[in-house]
Amino acid sequence: MILQAMAKMIVQEHAYKPITGKVLCLGPQEICMSPDEVDEFLKDVPNLQPRSESKVEPAMHPGYYRADYFFSRFTTEDLESLDVDETPSATFVHDLNNPIPDHLCNQYDFIVDGGTFDHLFNLGIALDNVTKMLKPGGRVFQYNAASNYLGKAYVMFGPNLFYDYYTLNGFTDCKVYIARETVREVNAPWEVFYLPNGHTKGLNCEKRKMVIVIAEKGHEGQGGALPVQGPYRLGDLVDEFDNLEKVTQESERPILWGTMDPDIKIAGNVKAVKRAQKLAEDGGFSFKKLFRKKIAKDVNRPIKVKPDMYVGNF
Repeated sequence: MILQAMAKMIVQEHAYKPITGKVLCLGPQEICMSPDEVDEFLKDVPNLQPRSESKVEPAMHPGYYRADYFFSRFTTEDLESLDVDETPSATFVHDLNNPIPDHLCNQYDFIVDGGTFDHLFNLGIALDNVTKMLKPGGRVFQYNAASNYLGKAYVMFGPNLFYDYYTLNGFTDCKVYIARETVREVNAPWEVFYLPNGHTKGLNCEKRKMVIVIAEKGHEGQGGALPVQGPYRLGDLVDEFDNLEKVTQESERPILWGTMDPDIKIAGNVKAVKRAQKLAEDGGFSFKKLFRKKIAKDVNRPIKVKPDMYVGNF
């Protein structure tokens, strides 16, 4: 489901690199906005397609609509949806727990996982499937359960799982965030924290949390490489990962930026957040731009930064 907070993030990604071409949703997606509300939401966003009446459909149930119309405003081709079984909204059927057929490889410019991975079992295969389905330079946007979703999800993710996998498999960028709910209401704002290296220990609390990922595929990655978690990575594995991580740190992709809540405690990254606020006022900033002083000190070493950087409410 596309919550309004996630829609804001997709819009920011579109502002950086327009979402065009073929888009695939992992599971048919709903959105908590009517077509008219979508138009109002997108009224100031550049590089959009005209309103498509053919995509305007009645509500699936009160307050929930198919997301086709929202995505039709971005793309120049039809949105496709994968599902585990035949449904009216599915373009084709495939179980992501199993390897995809060859004809789906290198087909999509943008893939949206709106809470599908936390219902899967064979996660290594599912991650490889996403990697294979993306074209070189294609992107994946994912948000899934991180904590306090017992009974609603098979698994709840540590954010470094995605960061380590996409980095090791040659993606040119991987931005990872934790979104923490404010109140349990549809389209209520979420507090969002950027994790520069995919790691956090300081955000554990009783609130529901989601992990959010924006990753861009390189020109050679086809999946298959399984990461070893950082504390257990030794020898050549450390060097291999560090070299690949430096590639992602060179990306110009801006860090997502929301509306700052002055009551949110900013621990550990106070200077970085204050610097980020100034850069955001000037039109945005990438990892490299935010931490350029650290890069300048030694270009041959990976940048070690503090986690849990508050980037605003969405």
